Amino acid sequence: MLLLIIDIPILAILSIWLFILFLPLKGKYKEPDCPKVSVIVTTYNEEDNIGKCLDSLISQDYPSFEIIVVDDGSTDKTRGIVKEKGLKLITTKRLGKSKSLNKGISEAEGDIVVFVDADVFLDKGDLKRIISEFDPDVGIVAGTVTISPRNLLEIFQEIDYNLISLLAIKHSHYSFLPPFVSGQILAFRKSVLKEVGGFHADTISEDTDAYLRSLETGWKVRVARTLAKTEGERSLHGLFKQRIRWMLGGIQLFFKHIPKIRGSRFSYPLITLISWPVGTFITLSLGFLVFLHWIDLSSLFNFLIYLTRWFSFIGLFLGWADLPGWGFPITATIGILIGTVAMLLVYVSFVERRDYRLSHWILALFFPIYGWVIMGICGGIAVFEFLLNPRRAFMTK
Repeated sequence: MLLLIIDIPILAILSIWLFILFLPLKGKYKEPDCPKVSVIVTTYNEEDNIGKCLDSLISQDYPSFEIIVVDDGSTDKTRGIVKEKGLKLITTKRLGKSKSLNKGISEAEGDIVVFVDADVFLDKGDLKRIISEFDPDVGIVAGTVTISPRNLLEIFQEIDYNLISLLAIKHSHYSFLPPFVSGQILAFRKSVLKEVGGFHADTISEDTDAYLRSLETGWKVRVARTLAKTEGERSLHGLFKQRIRWMLGGIQLFFKHIPKIRGSRFSYPLITLISWPVGTFITLSLGFLVFLHWIDLSSLFNFLIYLTRWFSFIGLFLGWADLPGWGFPITATIGILIGTVAMLLVYVSFVERRDYRLSHWILALFFPIYGWVIMGICGGIAVFEFLLNPRRAFMTK
């Protein structure tokens, strides 16, 4: 029963995503009016990335913008690299990212403030793409980010980034479902930031928190199809650390904003935030036990067959073939439906992006290893971290 309670909402969300992927994009790119823009980058020991990031910002094809770097007490060469570029540098002493962002806002002269992570590298036309989405009723615009993969793990991350980015773009063109946005590139009207009180330091996802609070203002949200790149996690350890942090932030945001969920625009983003860590963890755990009960693991061969079925979409086809013999049990049927919709999401996103690389289409068969198993483990760790110290969610850094 618990498996059904978790699986049915996940199936519903994935089905909504699949439907949204088929929706056409509205409108076409238009030249922006080019208001004054302030780009803010916060740093802490970013000597490996900050030079490339700032070079990508300096080369933007946009007529009027300033770049502000807020360095929060770096102990490496970060500040020296910024000074060499001749950019505005604000130095602080370990205030934390939220307060550093607010410090940058207080110094910003632009009508629109764009926040860019120090490990994000923009295409020269990306700033124009972002500003072009600011229609009179739009108050927040997010940019999309992908990576250039160098190993197998990063290819899976690239598939993940591209799918999430495409979904966010489609969401943003249909205002009945506010998109879930990334904070790697996030732009606000300065007036919106003042209205919501800037960034708060009571969660580890201060950017998404500011976005959620901005939904209360009534401004619309858009996602620009930017061509920015970021560094992927090259190791499993780095990937686990990153995704656990993201998922823990999502859980914190859910409990912070849940009082506002009823009858508000918060409902869909908050359900998405909590279903990612909790849903993947419970489904992975209970689903593993269910399949363990059904499949004979008495020999090494059977065990290898089991792993192949479990860790790949190949098991979907075998599962559909086996369902009649199993008597179409509801847990198995819904579980296989979830896998099928997830597989379609990946492949439809490939077609939408005109991504016809054979390697991607083959590796997508094993995407559940990354998208379900690894994320399920990260979700479980994030849930337990939150349960062990729930007050951490609302403590000031």
